[in-house]
Amino acid sequence: HGQLLASMRERQRELIEEARTLEQIVVRAKRELDQFHEAEEQKKQQLMALQTEMQAAQGAVSALLTEKNEKAIEIARLETKQEDVALEAETELRDRIDDVVRRGIAPVPIADLSKLLEEVQKLKYALSLIGGIDEEVMAEYQSTKERHDGLELQLTDLDKAFTDLRTLIAELDEMMAKKRAQTFRDIRKEFTRYFSLLFGGGKADIVEVRGEVSPDDTDDVVEKVGEISPSSQNPKSKIQNPKSDIVGIDIVANPPGKKISNIQALSGGERTMTSLALLCAILHTNPAPFVVLDEVEAALDEANTVRFGTILTELTAQSQFIIITHNRATMHIAGLLYGVTMGTEGVSRLVSVKLGDA
Repeated sequence: HGQLLASMRERQRELIEEARTLEQIVVRAKRELDQFHEAEEQKKQQLMALQTEMQAAQGAVSALLTEKNEKAIEIARLETKQEDVALEAETELRDRIDDVVRRGIAPVPIADLSKLLEEVQKLKYALSLIGGIDEEVMAEYQSTKERHDGLELQLTDLDKAFTDLRTLIAELDEMMAKKRAQTFRDIRKEFTRYFSLLFGGGKADIVEVRGEVSPDDTDDVVEKVGEISPSSQNPKSKIQNPKSDIVGIDIVANPPGKKISNIQALSGGERTMTSLALLCAILHTNPAPFVVLDEVEAALDEANTVRFGTILTELTAQSQFIIITHNRATMHIAGLLYGVTMGTEGVSRLVSVKLGDA
């Protein structure tokens, strides 16, 4: 019992010591909290003072704006009054010419007063011969003058807009020409590469056809695009005038071991592979998010389909392909197959297989 009592007393001292420590922590935390509240209160007071200053500044700005508007109204009123006084002085110029000069309205050197008075007399006499001026004529003149001034201002704006548009069109034409030329070079390069991959060699190119075309000949040019003349095998023969309009694109295709003068001389499969090479070159140069191909390799044998599949695998890094096919070699490169089958009840049913899981 003595040991237990000693142990309990020791534990009691420890607890008392811990309570004192905790009490000090609480006191310290309360002091820090009070300091924080005091700092926040000071910030709040500063914020309120700044808001009061801002409201005072806003009131001063409003007062200045009001004073400015009042001054503008006063200026307009004085200008109107000045015009009225000047008109009245001109009406009574003969009798009050000295008073007009003395008041400083329309000051004229003394030496020129007699000449000015003589000119005024002539003008008044001419006006008397003409007769009074109809107020409707004055109103019509004012209306016509305002309309003329408005149209002249619009014409100036239109001239400026026209100049800006011409500059913009020139810049866009230059930018489009550079972009088109770069894209065309990229497509030519990729077309040659894909053609060699599909045919296992050979040469292919696309050549711009330039010339002067009238609007009436546009349909004929569109119908002739793609037809290859014997001279089209020489790209230099197509460079007629670098500044003339582009009227079409010629496709030059020579499979390995062949010299073709007209693309129509190619077989159906060769024309299909040439078309696929051009299509893949365009997709490589300007990739689309999704591409749908509907039995494009139907005319190809299995070896050529395997080459085409290699190109598709390369292009899938940029685009997602959805291919409708019956070709086994094309199915081998697919990541996901969807099949449609029809049961005995005559209803189509979708069958899907993930090749990785299979």
